[in-house]
Amino acid sequence: MDAIGLRQREKAMRVLHELLEPGAAPAYLLTMIERQFRILLQVKDMQTRGCSLAEMQKTLAIRHSFHH
Repeated sequence: MDAIGLRQREKAMRVLHELLEPGAAPAYLLTMIERQFRILLQVKDMQTRGCSLAEMQKTLAIRHSFHH
């Protein structure tokens, strides 16, 4: 999910295939991808409203930094 957030398309696709090969549930993976996109949309919204990184991390309950 981090590769998606960091827009690393090739890495995201490679990891997705690596997870699907041993039998990871596609529905679970789709749910995780959806969650990542939801977080990205929330971050973008909070950035446009001028929220600080600390506010975003607290509101979204996440620990990593966001890259533009």
